[in-house]
Amino acid sequence: MVPTTVSISTLLTVIAFLLGVMIAFSVALIPCILSPAARTSSAIKALYCYVLQIIGIAMMTVGALPAVLGVLERFSTGNEIFSAEMYLILLILFSIGGVVFLWHERMAERVDDASRRVPALIFWYTFKTIGSLLILVGFLSLIITILMTKPLTGAWWIVPVVTMLYGLLLSWCTRTPASSKAFRLIPLHEMKVASAAKKKR
Repeated sequence: MVPTTVSISTLLTVIAFLLGVMIAFSVALIPCILSPAARTSSAIKALYCYVLQIIGIAMMTVGALPAVLGVLERFSTGNEIFSAEMYLILLILFSIGGVVFLWHERMAERVDDASRRVPALIFWYTFKTIGSLLILVGFLSLIITILMTKPLTGAWWIVPVVTMLYGLLLSWCTRTPASSKAFRLIPLHEMKVASAAKKKR
């Protein structure tokens, strides 16, 4: 009886997750296909590539940030919070995330600009917003801790500083989409001219 209940609940969870992914793709596709000269199949491929890039970035973050915190903790207090095996797991996670990100970034570059314009901008400014929020949270945490905690002992500064530095990294990487080859966006008037030329052919 118990295995049957667990199997049914697991199956329903998987079905709900898949339906959620399909609905999210469908909703995100609406603004993509409204872009001039965008093709539905290419827009779906672009969405897929950027979703997998997000997963790759998440894997790299989960692999890198704990490792950085562990190293800083060791140098600051002498305490080892992770074992060698754990560092190896974090390195493997970071490496797999990097491969996933780079692989799908190359795939996204092969999609025509008109079809990936909207997914690229959503992806770009999502991480730009996250970076700005992390800078703000890290800075406020640092200032509030300095003002409210007396005396300051231990490695209290590690988490807010790492958070702020990670936010600065995201903000630097997303400073302008127009200057990156991965986000080369053609102006609308150029796309209209190209579309008109294709129709004449």
